[in-house]
Amino acid sequence: GAGKSVELGYQATRGGAGAPVTNVKVNGVTVGTPGPAPTLPSVSIGDAVGAEGSSGTSDLGFAVSLSEASPSAVSVGYATSSGTATAGSDFTAKSGTVTFAPGVTSQTVNVGVLGDTTVESNETFTVTLSNSSGATVADGTAVGTITNDDVAAPAPGGASVVHEVTDDWG
Repeated sequence: GAGKSVELGYQATRGGAGAPVTNVKVNGVTVGTPGPAPTLPSVSIGDAVGAEGSSGTSDLGFAVSLSEASPSAVSVGYATSSGTATAGSDFTAKSGTVTFAPGVTSQTVNVGVLGDTTVESNETFTVTLSNSSGATVADGTAVGTITNDDVAAPAPGGASVVHEVTDDWG
């Protein structure tokens, strides 16, 4: 094209049929020299915290993010695992794949938290990323914390309050 240049350098040797062409430059760039390898974005998952509720199921959302937009689709697998929270009684076990369309950098994995009225400590479970395609895994483990929102009823009977009047004001 106009304003472009091509430099060709070729050295032939007698009897050197089939010798490779060397030092070919197009627009100042040597042809055949590999450029830097493309860098892949990294994928991470963040921790999440939510109240258990007294009944039913509520979603606890885990943010899954790419370090930068990708020109092609990216996917990563995920799976939950029990910690102090137990799958089936405190949360719904879940696994699957998160797919990022080209240009998208954020997705959410929702895990169902099962409500109850049992007074208990806060409980945790994990969500782990694996089998990424089109990205490397930077932070592949998130902790889900289910906070207890139940209150213990006072013990019947044995509780009493004593008030003492020290002045009758008059």
